[in-house]
Amino acid sequence: MNIKNTKTLTTRDKVLLTLLTLLALVILALYSSWGRPLWLDEYLHFVFGGFDSIGDAWGAVQTSTTNINHGQTGFYMMLDFALLKTFGANLFMMRLPSLLSAALLLFSAALFLRRKNLGPIAIAAAFLLLLAQPNLMYFAGEARPYMPMAASAMAALAYFSTDMQTRTTTGMRVLIWGSMVWGALMMPYYLLYLPVITITAYLIARLNGEKPRLIAFINVPVQITSVVVGVTISAFTWLRGSPTFSRDPWLIIRPLIDSVTAPQLIGLIFLGALIVFTLWQGLVHTTDRARLERQLAAGTLLVLVMIAMSILFAALSLSQSYWILPRQFIASQAIITVAVVWILASALLANPKRYKVAVSTLFAIGIALGAGRATVNQIDSLADWENNGYPVEGNPGDQGFQGMDVAAANQNVIDGGPVLPEFTVIYDSPKYGPGEDPLEQ
Repeated sequence: MNIKNTKTLTTRDKVLLTLLTLLALVILALYSSWGRPLWLDEYLHFVFGGFDSIGDAWGAVQTSTTNINHGQTGFYMMLDFALLKTFGANLFMMRLPSLLSAALLLFSAALFLRRKNLGPIAIAAAFLLLLAQPNLMYFAGEARPYMPMAASAMAALAYFSTDMQTRTTTGMRVLIWGSMVWGALMMPYYLLYLPVITITAYLIARLNGEKPRLIAFINVPVQITSVVVGVTISAFTWLRGSPTFSRDPWLIIRPLIDSVTAPQLIGLIFLGALIVFTLWQGLVHTTDRARLERQLAAGTLLVLVMIAMSILFAALSLSQSYWILPRQFIASQAIITVAVVWILASALLANPKRYKVAVSTLFAIGIALGAGRATVNQIDSLADWENNGYPVEGNPGDQGFQGMDVAAANQNVIDGGPVLPEFTVIYDSPKYGPGEDPLEQ
């Protein structure tokens, strides 16, 4: 199939799109965390199912978001309160908002590439590259707000990459307004991502020779509503204060950097050389060099802006003496993935036929190996959780860090029924509030 988009889909195209949908469902299933036990951070969400009322749950949000749940709006916790009260101690339902967000991420990634006149082959490549990044897609099955934030950012990119006339359709309005409210309620980072993505998309449109009016392009009502929603919920939660940290910011990142092996480094160098060769041959042989240069410049701008956003979030952690965590970067990571596909697909289409097949084959092999390895690892994890069950060994009354009893919570999941109210005691402590690092209390 031609990698370019066509207005009229052939039967073969429809089959490929069906296969893309199936691929997306496989990715969601692999990263659904089906059968994965609770762990400490998710426990902080799980216990909300034990509160008797909305008022009690909201009180815990307000108390804890200035300390142990610092930097969070608490919206996901309140959502889990509703889900767990409705469905009982069910981890799948507790994590469902993240899984639905991952579906939005994949849909928006595909929509973005379609807006760049790329079709099912490019979309499949993007899906497989996302599949090959477990440090990103893991959050599809994690009851925390990182995947909703990343998905909302990707949806914003897809929307602002759409022409002004198409944006007025009902579907596009639902996409931007729904994702905006979702992102603004879920995560403070979204309030930075939305305007940055909007301005970047505007600059890309200008690079491509379009002349949109800035005020019309940025959709002022969406921008203002995002700030109002995000700042309002933040004013009642994390903006009220935060702990004083004294942690090594590099503690989590340093081992990841040190773990890079020589073969991996050689592979990265080879990949870089292949990318440079593809871009060079595309520029040399294209029949419309000016257009290709604009596409490559636009894609590169998007990558650089997302790298800058990651550096900004790392700098914020450094300024607060807090860990730099990979999860801070997953929205940028996802957008960089689709931007790289856009760049390479644009260059590859301009390559001479004698190189196009060989280079495409090399890229396909690399993507298949990465996606295949991630698939095997995820299947092994799903099988391991199925075979070993939930860890409930030890004395269920032996409460650990901050009074958390994760083993007893996993037993609650096994037994079914409602979440036990006894778990909520961790939010009763008067020590929660701005001040000391929760790890040191």
